Amino acid sequence: MSALKTVHDWRHSVFSSGVLTWLLAAFVAGFLVAYSTRGHRDFLYFLVFLPSLCLVSWRDWKPVLLHPAFIALFALIGYALLSQLWSESGQSGDLVFDRIRWAILALAFVGSVAVILGKDSNWPERFLIVLVPALYIVFVHAWLNIEESSRQTLHNTLFYHENPIRGSVGIALVGVVSLVCLLRSDKQIFFRILGLLGVTSSFTFLFLAESRGLLLALFVSSLLLLALKRCWWILGVAVFLAVAGFIVAEYSDVLTRSFIDRGSSRRFEIWLAALERIAATPLFGEGLNSPREVYVSGLGRYFYSAHNIFLVVAIFGGLVGLCLLVNVYGIASWTAIKVGVVDDSNWLPFLLLVFGCINLSFVGHELIYRVEPHVWLGLWFPLGAIIGADVARKARQ
Repeated sequence: MSALKTVHDWRHSVFSSGVLTWLLAAFVAGFLVAYSTRGHRDFLYFLVFLPSLCLVSWRDWKPVLLHPAFIALFALIGYALLSQLWSESGQSGDLVFDRIRWAILALAFVGSVAVILGKDSNWPERFLIVLVPALYIVFVHAWLNIEESSRQTLHNTLFYHENPIRGSVGIALVGVVSLVCLLRSDKQIFFRILGLLGVTSSFTFLFLAESRGLLLALFVSSLLLLALKRCWWILGVAVFLAVAGFIVAEYSDVLTRSFIDRGSSRRFEIWLAALERIAATPLFGEGLNSPREVYVSGLGRYFYSAHNIFLVVAIFGGLVGLCLLVNVYGIASWTAIKVGVVDDSNWLPFLLLVFGCINLSFVGHELIYRVEPHVWLGLWFPLGAIIGADVARKARQ
């Protein structure tokens, strides 16, 4: 009995010190400063997954694994893996193995986030302390490495050389976390100042990077939080600044491209072409390993994907897959709203879900994929935060 009590006390001390939260925050910061490196992945395996398995008891894991949102996610991922049976390239052993491996990683990450954050009510502040310095590292590096051909456009080029736009996802997430910490009335002036720096720097970087989708996701999330907090005068100022920024972007030389005149994105044409593919196999879809690229006949070219997570799922999973994804969002949204209503200072999980949903509606490329910012920060991380917050809420009742 004494040995069990010692182990229990040791686990309690680890959670109370916030060590696991700091480690998780460092991994999330890695999406800004060390993405797609071996060190980033190893950090996930050995400093997030391994401690979660070794230090968290079954009593803490059980409510997470039995949570309705996690069950809904398991059903979605399970169906997605099953759909490989009717994919054109479904017999490719390497690809099937990769999909299974990525699915296990996603489920493990959501569960780990839930058990870690559910035990730490101060996790937003711990994340803020880690993420804001990472944001400034990216900002300074981007500013010092602007290409001469695009003097006015910033990109996160720390390990994002092939597609630097992915590097801005974490920056937008820093903005959401920073705004929540800025408006939490029970926090010290230090966190408010750090939150203000994070908010202003995130919006500035995304504006200069011309990231329309992420700017929209961050802006809508910010307006939603201000409305929930009834900060009407701040909301009015935010709208004014947004309009002013839009005017500056359209009628000055601050940016290299207009936010309106961005025909190269071709989202509307891509979505119509995706709908045509969905109509061909409407019920069960083409299977998870179907071609990701979308061909737009009117333009005579292929695009990287459907650029919308709902259309992506509908292509490979049909209406069944789409309903399962909507079910995940529905359960998660309802759960997050309940958490926020009970505790007015705990709206961050809901805002992260809203932010991620908007972003994935414009740049969702894959559902089950490697450790990648769009889905991991836009869906898996918010789901874990929501499940953790709800488990903690039920434990307090």
